[in-house]
Formats: sequence, C-alpha cells, structure tokens
Amino acid sequence: MRVLLLVCGISTVIGAQRPVSQESAVVKYLLSRGYDKSTRPAIVETDTTVLNISVNSFSLYQMDQAKEIVEFSAEFLLTWFDPFMAWNRSEFNVTWIKMKEIYIWKPDILVSTSIQTDFLLDPEERYVDIRYDGYVRQSYYGVFFNQCKMKVVNCFPYDAQECAVEIGPWSYTNNQVMSIAGDAITEPKDGFKGNSEWEFIYMIPVAYNETDEDVGFNYTAVRWQTMLKRKPEFYVWVLLVPSFIITTVSLFGIFIPTNHLGEREEKVTLGLTTLLSTAVILEIVASTMPKASALPLLGNFILAEIFITAIGVLAITRQWYPPMWMVRACEFPFRRRKFKWIGDKKTSTSSLGSTYTDEKKYETDEELEQERSDAWSIIFDRIDVYLVILFQVANVILTLTIT
Repeated sequence: MRVLLLVCGISTVIGAQRPVSQESAVVKYLLSRGYDKSTRPAIVETDTTVLNISVNSFSLYQMDQAKEIVEFSAEFLLTWFDPFMAWNRSEFNVTWIKMKEIYIWKPDILVSTSIQTDFLLDPEERYVDIRYDGYVRQSYYGVFFNQCKMKVVNCFPYDAQECAVEIGPWSYTNNQVMSIAGDAITEPKDGFKGNSEWEFIYMIPVAYNETDEDVGFNYTAVRWQTMLKRKPEFYVWVLLVPSFIITTVSLFGIFIPTNHLGEREEKVTLGLTTLLSTAVILEIVASTMPKASALPLLGNFILAEIFITAIGVLAITRQWYPPMWMVRACEFPFRRRKFKWIGDKKTSTSSLGSTYTDEKKYETDEELEQERSDAWSIIFDRIDVYLVILFQVANVILTLTIT
C-alpha cells in the first residue's frame, strides 16, 4: 500500500512539473476567459471591425473561354483586430502565436464571383496567426472557379482579359465589418503567374459598397481586377498560318491557267476542299469562344478566307456565256492574241475577233457545252492573271491586318 502511494505521488509530481510552452500557456490563457467565438469581437457594440483583404499569391490553371470561367488558386490574407485575443507580452514573453481557426471568431468570407471553391485543408486543420495586441491574420487559400466575362470581338487572339474577383464578408453590414483593400500587384512577381497560354499582368483592388434594396442591407467588399494577357503564338502557327497557306495554294491552283479546254473539275474540287478545310478551322475557333453576337478577329479572318475561296470557285463554275463587257475588258492587254467564238444573243464583233450571234444552231447539247467551255477557257486565260493577283493581295492584306 505504501509502495502504491509512493508511485502515485511520484507520478503526480512528474505530471505537475511537465514543461508547458509559452505559446500553449498563452492559448490556455486566452480561451480560459470565456471567449465566445460566435460573437463579433467588439468591446462596444457600435465599434466597427476593419477587415483588410490582400492577396499573397495567384496561379492560373485554365480559362474555359466557351463557358467564361477561369480556374485559379489564390491565397488571400485577411487581417483584423480582436481585442479579446490580446495578452501582456512581458508576462508571457511571446509576440506571436498560432491557434486553430475553429477556436476564434472570423468573418464569414465569400468569393461572390466564384461558382465553386475547393479548399485544400479542412477548417479543423487551418490555423491563424495572432499577435500580442489582438492583431489576427488568416490565410484564405483555395482553388476558385470564377466567372469572367470574355471580350474577344475584334481582338482574339491578341486579346487581354480582365476578370473581377470579388471577396468580402457575407452576413455583416458595413457598420459591423468594413472591408478595405490591401496593396495592388502592379506587375508579375514571384507567386503570381499565368499558364502556357495566358500571362499574368496585374491585380488591382477596389473596395466598394453594395446595397441590397430588398432588405436595406449595406455591405462592403473588395474587387480584385485581374488582368491576363493571351500568348497568341499557338493560334498564329496552328490556325492563322495554315489558313493563309491553304488559301494561297487554292487561289494559285484555281486561277493559274494550266489548260484551255475541259470543265476545270480539278480546280473546282480544289476550291471545295479548301472551303472544307477552312470551315473546319473556323469551327475550331468557334468552339473555343463564347457565343457572342459577333465573331472574334481570327474568326473574321478565316471567314473572309472562306469568302475569297468561294468567290474563286464560283467564278470557274459558270454555265453561261461570258458577257460582252467581259470580253472587251480583256481586250487591251491581250490584243496580240486573236480568237473567234460564237455565243448567243445578237451578233457583235470585238477587236479580238470575237463574234456574238443568236443565229447559231447546234446539232447536239455536247456541241453547246463544248463551245461554252471553250469560251470560258479563253476568257479565263485573260482574267486569271488579274484574279490571282487580286485575291492574293486581299489574302495578304487580311493576314497582315490580323498579325
């Protein structure tokens, strides 16, 4: 019995002498004073808690342009004063302590422009930093799926998008919790980065007041204007340059005179294949863009290329005789070349030797079709050079405009 009492006494002495850190002593001291974490820390009810919201890091993951959603991770630093979390520094010889968030009051922060927020740590595992004078610092880190209205008309793929990230308390009025903005990030630096397609430019905060007219609820929040600039190299080399090359090859293939007879089926096929190729490229652009009322700059370029090719294809598929004005327009530069051709309508002779008459009779439809084909071949020998220059100049101007 005496031995048992001796052992218990020794254990009690050892337990009583177990060392306790100064930080643990401060935490026990603060929580032992009847702290209520459900109540806003204000000694006087009319006192306003000033909440400072700054950003400590930003990393862009992806930007879904069709859905107009930007996914990124960010760390916001929230600071405020809690007078019930202060202690005498000379008594405990501690300036800063860490305490779990679940033990103290904190503002119910919400990123109102985010449709989804994923936190990497559970609330039970997150800590806050507390200074001896009651200054509290909380790290609000997560992955945010933020709405971002895209402006791509007349600028894609050389565009820069400004996305608003709005953060602030949800259930407190501006008389209870006043949000103020931290320092702006005016240039790229460590901890702030884009991705392979987008470059981070800046994050500028703007504190603002909002009013809920239904209940007369006034609150404050901070809007971070985040600027991201697109890197256009991918779209230039994968979409723009191939479109230019395809259209150039098609135009030369259509308009360079390689034969004088036949229906020019190969050239029509080449033009139609080009139209299909550029339509596929346009679909790629359209599928990645928001469904706006107008096409972006690159989309307009590809659409213009389609029209250029389509006009070229239509020009070689006519099934009626070339009009007299077309023959006369081609006379001057090619007076040395003479030809005779009988078309329909009234008789007329040009300086080229062309004769129009409506008295010509054809024994078979094949003769009529052959004569039309020969007529168009002769005309195209004269206008093909002009057309290839005209369309290619338009193609080059379009490409230079967008680049």
